[in-house]
Amino acid sequence: MASDPEHDLHAGRDGLQWVVSAYLLASGTLMLGVGRLGDLFGRRRLLVAGLVVFGRSSSARKLAPTLSVLVGARVAQGAGAALIMPVGLSLLNNVHPEELRGRATGWALGIGGTATACGPFVDAALTESVSSSAPA
Repeated sequence: MASDPEHDLHAGRDGLQWVVSAYLLASGTLMLGVGRLGDLFGRRRLLVAGLVVFGRSSSARKLAPTLSVLVGARVAQGAGAALIMPVGLSLLNNVHPEELRGRATGWALGIGGTATACGPFVDAALTESVSSSAPA
């Protein structure tokens, strides 16, 4: 299990940078076209697909036996996030009346930003607590 890639997977500094960068590259490059895909295939369908891809790749990331698998799982996570973000905001705007859309979008982006900043720390704490309580 890849709870500490540097030690568990013998990843050097370059490998650790790819673990982080793979997610950012995938989400950043794919997010641009997802809005159009949402128009073509349906926003709800893409949101569900993004949640499934993100969830499954999160599991794959946790169980990654090698650095290559871990980086591939991070690319898949980024792809899932790229599906979730634009169509999620679009659906959010559709369900709120016009006078509340700005506030709803602000809350969603604020929560998303907080989750992005805090997520790795919470993930590490949860992983550490599960790893330290597991029988050896």
